[in-house]
Amino acid sequence: MSELFPFAPNWATPIVERLEWLTDVITAQSDEEERIPLRANPRKSLEMEFVVNEHDQRRMDALLWGWQTSEYDVPIWTDGQPLAAQLASGSTTLPCITEGYPLTAPGRVILWTDADTYEVVIYTAVNAGSLTVVATTDTWEAGTRFYPLETGRVLD
Repeated sequence: MSELFPFAPNWATPIVERLEWLTDVITAQSDEEERIPLRANPRKSLEMEFVVNEHDQRRMDALLWGWQTSEYDVPIWTDGQPLAAQLASGSTTLPCITEGYPLTAPGRVILWTDADTYEVVIYTAVNAGSLTVVATTDTWEAGTRFYPLETGRVLD
């Protein structure tokens, strides 16, 4: 089980994304190399700063303290999109751009307004121009942003 980390980054500072591959390199006596990938996908790390109000600071401190060795659901803030139209409660289709985004089914996205107003939605299929989702609980206005979610840990 993981806990959502719903705090938006400070957009005045850059978000740094790093990708790490793990490869075993075997060198023969003839100096030829064989490279064997040890991970199917690269490890992704995100580095970002946060500016939060006093209320969110207390929530963030409690969340970090309580889940310090656990996994978090982290919105991929750089891959967010706005809703083009209102998304009604009970919707099973989320219209969006899918090409060029790291979306693989099954997966999760977060419909997000602020750290107190959000909904995590599971998607079961990635289509051209939409995601097939498990029915949404709330109604979301046009312009509400949604972000893919990935599971992560806090390093320091």
